[in-house]
Amino acid sequence: MAECVLCNIVLEIEDPQAITMGMGSEVIISGDAPPYTGEYEVTPSAETQYLETSGKLMTGRVKVNPIPQNYGLITYNGTTITVS
Repeated sequence: MAECVLCNIVLEIEDPQAITMGMGSEVIISGDAPPYTGEYEVTPSAETQYLETSGKLMTGRVKVNPIPQNYGLITYNGTTITVS
């Protein structure tokens, strides 16, 4: 388990519109939680999908792929309508 090094941070802000802040890629979380071991990449579908992330620590970002271009595609060749 990691210890919180920056637990007491006090900021005085004179001009809130002039603030830019970055924390880097590593986030330290205090506490015990199981790691998330499921998929980090999903593609939208016609069915509801859940990533079982609730109450778990994640090591990366979730990537949601774009809807496939042929999803729900309707074509007509002059004689036949095709829905795919």
